[in-house]
Amino acid sequence: MFPIIGILTGVVSAAGWGVGDFLAGKSSQKSGPYQAAFLSVLFGLAVTAVVYLVFVRDFGIPSPDIFIRLTILVLGLSAAQILFFKALAIGPVGIVATIGSAYSLITVPLALGLLGEHLTIGQLAAVATIILGVILTSIQIGGKSVKLISKRGVILALGAMTIWGVSFAFLDPVVEALGWVKAFSLEYVLMVIWELIILGVMGIGFRKLVAPGFNRLVVANSIAFLFGNAAFNIGLEKGLVSIVTPISSAYPVITVLLAWLFLKEHLKKNQILGIALVILGVILLAVYG
Repeated sequence: MFPIIGILTGVVSAAGWGVGDFLAGKSSQKSGPYQAAFLSVLFGLAVTAVVYLVFVRDFGIPSPDIFIRLTILVLGLSAAQILFFKALAIGPVGIVATIGSAYSLITVPLALGLLGEHLTIGQLAAVATIILGVILTSIQIGGKSVKLISKRGVILALGAMTIWGVSFAFLDPVVEALGWVKAFSLEYVLMVIWELIILGVMGIGFRKLVAPGFNRLVVANSIAFLFGNAAFNIGLEKGLVSIVTPISSAYPVITVLLAWLFLKEHLKKNQILGIALVILGVILLAVYG
């Protein structure tokens, strides 16, 4: 394991996911959240399949145990993506992205526990900082009143964050067993299948999902996610999950900046403080990880 690889892949993941989330928010509002989520994965699968067939050509069959575990984990990732795209469509994009990024407060303790390590005082302080940041980001403070933000986007983002946090921790040993290239490719195959099933159960068929087509927003956010997802898988195999995960979760820095520049989203002081604390927390986790 190489900590420097975890740092570099975490940074690339954060950049790809940050740009991807901003574009996904606009794509969800234009094409519909479920259509945007599915088309993003479908385009990613097309690109991944071409690259894999031309350059990799590794058709070895993974062990049943590893494949079953990956299938179950990708079910969670698929459900989280659908929840998150819906949350982005509802908004506010900056707050939704920040809450979604807090998955490291779940992943890091689980990963360290699975690896037989222990949380240091610094790591505990970092996790506490992230939790406080999420709370501050999710409430409105006006005068003497304090209330939860009523928009469903926050609740959906919290759901996605929780599922990601658990899934990423258990994904690490699977990626190490398969290698990042095969794991990354199989993830896209399984995500398309799972999202077809989940959305089909919700009454949204294939024709309705692909009706908006591959517009520029869908293609752009899919490419951004491809880079972010590939870097994250490399980090899981070659780096330390306790480093790559918290650094990758710093993507709201880019998403919030883009939302402020192009969507003119305004944040209350406590929400700005919450975002800053989440970012500080993931940085501290990277340092103490």
